[in-house]
Amino acid sequence: MAFDPTKFKAPKVRRMPVILLLDVSGSMSGDKITRLNEAVRDMVDSFTDDKLIEQEIIVAIFTFGSQFGLHTPYTPAAELKSKGISTFTAGGGTPLGEILEMAKAYIDDKETTKSGDFAPNVVLVSDGEPNNGWERAFNEFKNNGRSAKTMRISIPIGADANIKMMNEFASPDPERPGNLLTFYAENAADIASSFNQVVMSVSTRSRLKDPNSVVVGAGNFDKTPSKSVSKSRFTNSSQSDDDDGDEI
Repeated sequence: MAFDPTKFKAPKVRRMPVILLLDVSGSMSGDKITRLNEAVRDMVDSFTDDKLIEQEIIVAIFTFGSQFGLHTPYTPAAELKSKGISTFTAGGGTPLGEILEMAKAYIDDKETTKSGDFAPNVVLVSDGEPNNGWERAFNEFKNNGRSAKTMRISIPIGADANIKMMNEFASPDPERPGNLLTFYAENAADIASSFNQVVMSVSTRSRLKDPNSVVVGAGNFDKTPSKSVSKSRFTNSSQSDDDDGDEI
């Protein structure tokens, strides 16, 4: 039988999304917004280090303040490093509920966050109280649909941050049983070190044989639950890339 090169295919690369939800309200002005810009760029640089990260990282950035919306759609980290990230500017209120609704729709849409992707890492950064009416969107993001199966990381900044809310957002830390993935930045100068902890968490997860195994409910990320996802234990189940699961 003649050799047919078309019968041979490279394995499909599964992407690992990192989604940043960045508070750019007026209280972030000054040194905090400067340090935030620097920390995000440094984080993206780290995601291109193949000695540190084993999966292909794609990054999406949402900002909430007067600069509101999808700042950067999913972009491979190497491409984002090459072309640069447009500067975040601080101003306005803190519309957390609205940005959570937008980010949830982004994750739940299988044309955007693809079924073959690993469950995203979602990083929430905030230094204060959100505008009124955020609770419904917050609970929907945490408990329903594909967004409930994400690895959620919180970075509260300063004494005015709503620590209770940020802790409720964060997932359990699989590396530190009994702890949450909350990395507190006491002041602007600590933002960089908090982002470094995010890099290490994503790096550790990227090097696992099954990166979804340490995220509650994410072993079947492609499936959409009809009810809230149980938070009682980590799941070690896995699902084929080709199984598209229930429709969202």
